[in-house]
Amino acid sequence: MAYIIDHWSGQIDPKLYDEFEKKNSPKFDLILVPEITTAHCQPLDCYFNRELKYIARKIYSYAIVHGDEFGEPIKLVDRNSILKTQSLLHFLLSAPIFKPMIIHSWFCAGLTTNNPAVLNAYSACFKLIMTGCTICNCQTAPFICCSWCRKEICFTHFYHDYHMMNCESGPYYNRLS
Repeated sequence: MAYIIDHWSGQIDPKLYDEFEKKNSPKFDLILVPEITTAHCQPLDCYFNRELKYIARKIYSYAIVHGDEFGEPIKLVDRNSILKTQSLLHFLLSAPIFKPMIIHSWFCAGLTTNNPAVLNAYSACFKLIMTGCTICNCQTAPFICCSWCRKEICFTHFYHDYHMMNCESGPYYNRLS
């Protein structure tokens, strides 16, 4: 079995893996991706993952600052919150308006000459125009613009009510009916 890691300084110390290998029975070979090859091995790291992290930071920052407005602080580190956040990120970034961003990552990595016009996460999701949430005449300030339905929605409708399941333009709408 092989364990492949990149050259990030926080993970290249072999002693870290010796300790892990002693505690767990499977033996593995530690393989380091050569330095300065990220673009070729991980093209999404050249652009797309930065946008993913931007949206994740916005969600976490909002939850930290405003979490107690919902009756209790949002526990961002419990398994359900992590899975919920990751599924919402996947939902947002899998919308057709972000497909050019993936192609652009390959262009930034030098793996294609196709460089489409790209809408970044800020422009697509956080450049808000409305003063209130567009779901059910909610008067709460919008938090995000859904990349599928293009509605500007508050944090409650986006995160707590799990907008991805109620988004009429999204791939999961009416799946549970």
